[in-house]
Amino acid sequence: MKEYDVYLFDFDGTLCDSAKSLGPVFVHGFEAIGMKCEPEDALEYMHYSLKETADKRGVREDQWQPFVDEIVRALDYEDSLRLISFFPETAEVIKELARRGKRMAIVSNNTVGHINLVLERFGLSGIFEVISGSDVVSKFKPEPEPILYVLDKLGLSSGSNIVYIGDSDQDVECGKRAHVDAILINRAGDRRGDKVIADLKELFDY
Repeated sequence: MKEYDVYLFDFDGTLCDSAKSLGPVFVHGFEAIGMKCEPEDALEYMHYSLKETADKRGVREDQWQPFVDEIVRALDYEDSLRLISFFPETAEVIKELARRGKRMAIVSNNTVGHINLVLERFGLSGIFEVISGSDVVSKFKPEPEPILYVLDKLGLSSGSNIVYIGDSDQDVECGKRAHVDAILINRAGDRRGDKVIADLKELFDY
């Protein structure tokens, strides 16, 4: 696998195993506007922005802000946080990249505050130079703005020495639109390709 100077990571499903934790989050969010949601639906919703999810479920304009407000609050509820874990290799890979002097940032549709809270709980604070979340950009993946926001904060322009790693097709598309290399992490192992990995350790040879 090619070695890069800058590594940009998606958060949920890439660094962080949050599938179980998002179930309660979306249940709380939809309950706040009188709608039902099954926890397993979060497996689909986690790959979309909140606006896309709301549109798919027919959330009305007057319900939008209460829905978003409760989602943001629920992310930090203890019944959600206690279900979050990092994938087994995440800390090892991140620390090895830091040891090699690589620059790292997070590009996510989650909120910056929540991501920082989770990183702190797992002792990974201070490793990522910049975090882009839904609360600091106006357009979301697959639009390129989240990556371009991070590159601007890092003082960089798009180029071949930068890679974005994510677990969904919209992550790959976001990388392409921002003109950086994109790698899909497919932990299920049912996708193949020279830009597809099943484990973060495949980013480099130890």
